[in-house]
Amino acid sequence: MSAAALPTTGDWVGTVVSATGNATVGDLVVGNGLIAFNGSVAPCGTGTVLLTVLTVRGPIPTPVPGMEIPFESTPLSIVPGTGTGDLTGLTGGGTASAILTPTFGVDVTYALDVDCGPG
Repeated sequence: MSAAALPTTGDWVGTVVSATGNATVGDLVVGNGLIAFNGSVAPCGTGTVLLTVLTVRGPIPTPVPGMEIPFESTPLSIVPGTGTGDLTGLTGGGTASAILTPTFGVDVTYALDVDCGPG
């Protein structure tokens, strides 16, 4: 779980807090998680919304800085009914991809196709 809110940029400007869990099954790692976003989504407006993540990854190579993490291009879905403010009717989903940084952190890029809902 991310202990601090992490900043976002692009069409989604705000912060995310995430909680994820993983289990190893043979040479696969299966994980799921929940992402809480608080901020603005262009052109929809400002508010909060929850997204779910489900990953199946593997086999996992030995990580080296700068490598693209092969298991990431993970589906994301907006949890229906979780939006607040201008994001009340937000629906849709997309993918997340990640690159391992030289200090073994992870830079994540989200690509989402959303509908602002009624309004």
